[in-house]
Amino acid sequence: TQGRENPDIVELEKPVAALTQNDGSKIEGDAATGLYEQKSQKLNLAGDVHLKHSNGFTLSTEELRIDLATQKAYSGRDVRVEGPEGTIDATGLEGDTESGRMIFTG
Repeated sequence: TQGRENPDIVELEKPVAALTQNDGSKIEGDAATGLYEQKSQKLNLAGDVHLKHSNGFTLSTEELRIDLATQKAYSGRDVRVEGPEGTIDATGLEGDTESGRMIFTG
């Protein structure tokens, strides 16, 4: 729903998304809530955020901020990534979906 005080912000309840990247790989995601800022193309997801990549990796956190214009993602909360070769636990991340690079903090 769009906020009455700021119509640029769309409040999301239980958002679900699917994205196909340039290389053909797919990312699916969901969260408890979200806010989408239309003008700046920023998506803030909160509460039980999960992303699943078609290569077998899953990411779980309580908060994820995604800049759709720059294809970058950030989290300052605990992050867990599980995949075919193991698990990474960190206190945050910076990611670039275009390059596929993630930097884990903590």
